[in-house]
Amino acid sequence: MPIYQDHFNGGSLSTADWYIYDDTDNPDAKPPRRPDAVKVHDGVLQLIGGVNAEGKDVSGGIQSKMGRKYGRWEIRFKVDRGSGYSAAVLLWPERNEDWPDAGEIDFTEIPGGDRTTAHTIVHNGPDNEQVGATMHADFTQWHTVGVEWTADYVAFYLDGAKQQFTVTDPTMVPNLTPMRLALQLDQGCDDWIECRNSQTPPQVGMNVDWVKVYAAP
Repeated sequence: MPIYQDHFNGGSLSTADWYIYDDTDNPDAKPPRRPDAVKVHDGVLQLIGGVNAEGKDVSGGIQSKMGRKYGRWEIRFKVDRGSGYSAAVLLWPERNEDWPDAGEIDFTEIPGGDRTTAHTIVHNGPDNEQVGATMHADFTQWHTVGVEWTADYVAFYLDGAKQQFTVTDPTMVPNLTPMRLALQLDQGCDDWIECRNSQTPPQVGMNVDWVKVYAAP
């Protein structure tokens, strides 16, 4: 049984459970995030990327207020096609200042506008060492992604099937601090995130059906 779950019922996000990213006072923030890019309706969390009324291309993100050291996280989501935004599901250190020493676990990053390739990446250590792999699917359709993090390994899942990629190198398994789940649609235009182009719709949405958290096995 999950120790926590959110099906995003009701008309707003639970601020008792989630932080909503807001860098309104930081015009140079990269990626730029605004709270009005985060919406909940009909049992779905939406993170929306697009040009706002101020003419700024922004997107949104949230982070759980529950930090845990080890466990299993599952998220059912999909993301619209459209270059200029990367869908990201990750575990981030409880305190920002503990990164990169405490690591980072990206169990889904989808920077390509066609949404056919997801990257799974584990970061760890003061030099931000990284190891990763890819998953291929049509992420414009609903899929469930998951990660299992223990003291000995990090294993990645897609739709309940264990992926071939599992990190067991003790120098690469984060173990210093608890982490928090983050859900993000990151605006960008660089070597990682494909730039917005003529095929990008006015708004691009990342839709999350539910989140479930389990104790470590």
